Amino acid sequence: MGTYKDVKENIKCIAILDTSILFLIAQNLVKLDTILATVNGCILSIPIHVLNELNKLSSKSTEKGRLAYWILNNIVNNLNIISEDIAGCRTDEADCAIIEISKKLGRIIRVVVLTADIELKKRLIENGIEVVWYRKAKNRLEPSILV
Repeated sequence: MGTYKDVKENIKCIAILDTSILFLIAQNLVKLDTILATVNGCILSIPIHVLNELNKLSSKSTEKGRLAYWILNNIVNNLNIISEDIAGCRTDEADCAIIEISKKLGRIIRVVVLTADIELKKRLIENGIEVVWYRKAKNRLEPSILV
């Protein structure tokens, strides 16, 4: 699957990981096995915008830069990349792309977004998108209830 237009009937669910969740995996705070169990049956995916953000961060000589480099070399190859241009989202606006892709795909299949970003979580819920977020206080992933 390269774009949301490529979604076939046999795909029942897409789990979109944002940059914050990828960093938690790199820091060994969240296990990939836990994510897979939480979104059982979903295809783990990232928009090209997240990949662009990681590439940009990986060039920096900071802890985040080193983590982004590790993610690019150890995790990204195992994820589906959604390479869709999204009107209204710049190529480096990962949150915008996650919301817009989720809204479009959500008309066809189940979409779950995994994030540790509280602002993104709020925006996703406002748009009726299912969210699993990392709750730092409890050190675990929790589904958010849509109202």
